[in-house]
Amino acid sequence: MNRRSGRVGVCLLLPAVLLTGQAPPAAEAPLPLVDLHIHYNTRVAATLTPEEAVRRLREHGAIGGVVSSTPTSNALRLTARAPGLLVPFFRPYLTEEHRITWREDPGVLAEAQTAFAAGQYRGVGEVHLSATVGPDAGNAILRGLLELARRHRVPIQVHVDAPDIPVLETLLAAFPTVPVVWAHAGGWAEPGQVEALLVAHPNLWVEFSARDPFRYGSVAPLVDASGRLLPAWASVAHRFRDRLMVGSDTGTLADWDRLGELYAFHRRWLASLPREAAEAIAFRNAARLLGLPLPAAGPRP
Repeated sequence: MNRRSGRVGVCLLLPAVLLTGQAPPAAEAPLPLVDLHIHYNTRVAATLTPEEAVRRLREHGAIGGVVSSTPTSNALRLTARAPGLLVPFFRPYLTEEHRITWREDPGVLAEAQTAFAAGQYRGVGEVHLSATVGPDAGNAILRGLLELARRHRVPIQVHVDAPDIPVLETLLAAFPTVPVVWAHAGGWAEPGQVEALLVAHPNLWVEFSARDPFRYGSVAPLVDASGRLLPAWASVAHRFRDRLMVGSDTGTLADWDRLGELYAFHRRWLASLPREAAEAIAFRNAARLLGLPLPAAGPRP
């Protein structure tokens, strides 16, 4: 290479800011998310430290989140590392065995009463009300938890799959002042079913955790091949933008390892909505429900 061609090569490698006097446009920040469905269960906690879990949440753009865990005390362990970021919910699974037996154990309600009196938790859940592991709507422990939520003015998060919607309807009607967060948008529930309950019950909120292609979305899709909401779901999102939210459902270590993918899934379908609706569902609704601070200005998705 001669000197002349060498000088040309150097010029071609100069940063654009030196050649044009203008810096290249900054990369757009990802849409902030408040994650309504974080778990820090026993097997996860054995490998993933609370500090690392919080680091991952921040790294992937979470500005808030709800933590419920088995045992429920693990939620306090994790939220203690990020008190301004994470909110603990009381889960009635005091041990792994309580996933099945909690509905028959009066000690669960006593534990909840003590914990709420001490101000340890800011919500109840996630509680499974599915046919195989959940109580019926008349269960005394379940109703006691709902009464605690009413008294302390906190939400309850319930896991109710589509076949068990009548249980959810009964509880929504019996406790109309309690905000009820429907986990996974009912799992296999269809948009028409979700829409009907949102119309009938102003105290119902819906979060879309685990509706990604890795889990419920593999059999009950939320989005099309391009990642946009299917038309019926888009209609629900537009109509009820003030009561919809997102979440990850980090029940296993594999879920924590793919946290970035789970958030990217939500950001893709949110990007197909108007900015106001996208921000409402991504973080503003959850911040309002949980009393979390909002960012100064939400970036365009």
